[in-house]
Amino acid sequence: MPVTAAHARHAIPTAIASKGFRLTGPRRAVVDALVDHAAPMSVAEIHVRLTERRVNLVSIYRAVKLLCELGLLRVADTSKGTQLFGLCRRCDSR
Repeated sequence: MPVTAAHARHAIPTAIASKGFRLTGPRRAVVDALVDHAAPMSVAEIHVRLTERRVNLVSIYRAVKLLCELGLLRVADTSKGTQLFGLCRRCDSR
């Protein structure tokens, strides 16, 4: 069953909080960018999408790392050498 944007916008912050982490502005921005763009994206692509929200690149890397560690993001397989990150299909699986 595909995860809808509305479900992801609710499930991901809930999962972050349930693991004892805060949903900071940069984390919320990264989640929003990934939810709004259905296909997996690189950190650089996320950064471009968040230019207007003034989220710095280090914060994006930290947010992506945490979301991966919590099992909320997956790394898409790519042969081009750039890691692409996409939302997991079961955000409550961990």
